[in-house]
Amino acid sequence: MNDDSEKFVVAVIAVIVKEDKFLIMKRSAKKIAGPNIWETLSGRVDLGEDPYEAVKREILEECSLEVEVEKRPVDLYMSKRLGSPMLLIVYRANYLSKEVVLSEEHSAYKWASIEEFEAITPLKRLVVAVKKALELDVEVRP
Repeated sequence: MNDDSEKFVVAVIAVIVKEDKFLIMKRSAKKIAGPNIWETLSGRVDLGEDPYEAVKREILEECSLEVEVEKRPVDLYMSKRLGSPMLLIVYRANYLSKEVVLSEEHSAYKWASIEEFEAITPLKRLVVAVKKALELDVEVRP
């Protein structure tokens, strides 16, 4: 049975790695879901959109960095967004250049260690996903 009152959300997460840190962002106080929460960059996949293309789009929209996104997701997990089931697909992205430019969706950013992130975010399953992304041994192409 398909009930429109419960929408299924698909979202992507980008763990953007720069040297031994990764990008975390503080959600705007104006956000309906998770205001003022520290997270990694994330966003919903549009209907018919490929998740890999969605994560690249979200990176440009939310921080304007030039990165190289690994094609294969590093993790995925289920959560809830405002009561609706949500599938989160996690990608690792390697920083290449440019400075972070915040969109209206975030009020602050920081390049953090996993220990710093774990201490300030309530999103414990996201911490697990970030750890998986950081464990990857990847070579960044110039």
